[in-house]
Amino acid sequence: VRALAARRPDVVKIVYAPTGRMPSIDRATLAAAVEAATGAGISTVVHVNTWEDARDAAEAGATAVTHVPPGALPDDVLATLVARGTVSIPTLAVELGLLSLTARPELLEHPLARAVSSEGLRSVYASGEVGSADGWRARQVEQKEEKLAAVRRMHEAGVPILAGTDSGNYGTIQGWSVHHELMLLVEAGLGPWEALAAATTRAADFLRRDYGVGVGAQANLVVLEASPIEDIANTQRIAFVIHRGRLVDREALLAR
Repeated sequence: VRALAARRPDVVKIVYAPTGRMPSIDRATLAAAVEAATGAGISTVVHVNTWEDARDAAEAGATAVTHVPPGALPDDVLATLVARGTVSIPTLAVELGLLSLTARPELLEHPLARAVSSEGLRSVYASGEVGSADGWRARQVEQKEEKLAAVRRMHEAGVPILAGTDSGNYGTIQGWSVHHELMLLVEAGLGPWEALAAATTRAADFLRRDYGVGVGAQANLVVLEASPIEDIANTQRIAFVIHRGRLVDREALLAR
């Protein structure tokens, strides 16, 4: 962590899964890593596999935990997250994405989804014949309601929620899945304004970045053709993007 701190990262990502198929660092190492990062003024995001892992991470002082473990969210874990001010990054786009896309293949017919994915990938998801990913989908069928309920309970209890996707895994599409994540957050109980904040203002606060349209703010803006407050899926209806004050040539990027 000290070596990483010299490179001034936005966050330190820590994989904490002391039990299960791929055990990682132990609790003492987790605590030491979080302490070192915090001492250097760097936020920490901790990958967790179980709710017990989430409790350990919160008690260690982690800034955020990511993913929604299987099973009902225990009351004491929720209380710990609230008391410690721990942020949650649910990544429902990966937790439920494969199920969502095979159940609703029409999602992939949106022009933005088509622009950033291949016909082959979309056809596999639409067919429902996902081969080695069948086990993932079966678990998502079993765990969907518990995962949505866990996110809803965290949100209602005041746990800050940020948007994340874990793209690269089954059921995710680079670039598009952040829009899918917002739809799933709304399905879990967040309002459209709250889902937008999870991907914009609240995310900027987490990364200590400025935002807005005031003089001196970073001129990073996504301008939409329709209101995402009326329908969160309208975040995909992008009119244009401004990055650091310059209009982005989206057509040239998408053509690649």
